[in-house]
Amino acid sequence: MSAEDEMGFPEGFEPIPPKPRHLVLTNHRLKAHPHWMNDIVSGRKTFEVRSTKDRCFQAGDTLELFYWDPQRSSGGEEPKVQAPGTGFFVEVIAVYHDLPGLQPGFCAMAIKPLSPVYAP
Repeated sequence: MSAEDEMGFPEGFEPIPPKPRHLVLTNHRLKAHPHWMNDIVSGRKTFEVRSTKDRCFQAGDTLELFYWDPQRSSGGEEPKVQAPGTGFFVEVIAVYHDLPGLQPGFCAMAIKPLSPVYAP
């Protein structure tokens, strides 16, 4: 009969601990103004600044960005966002919370396109 600990694991067995929340990668679906979206799609814009009030961005996350024009949205009404998988995908390379000039509650992210880049 083999020795087992109180959890029923064989002696010397080390269970793998669950992943902490900060290691779980997320796909964020976000609206982007056409001016900035065009720069991202063309590869000219390699960063994104966003509020961290309701999201926890981290390196390795994916941003699925959708064109959104606030002038075409009526006051307070949520604009229609395309179906999942139809946006422009970028990977978050790094997240910065304490850059000079960055207001509290915001982060700057270095991004890299995952979707094909459309250069003009």
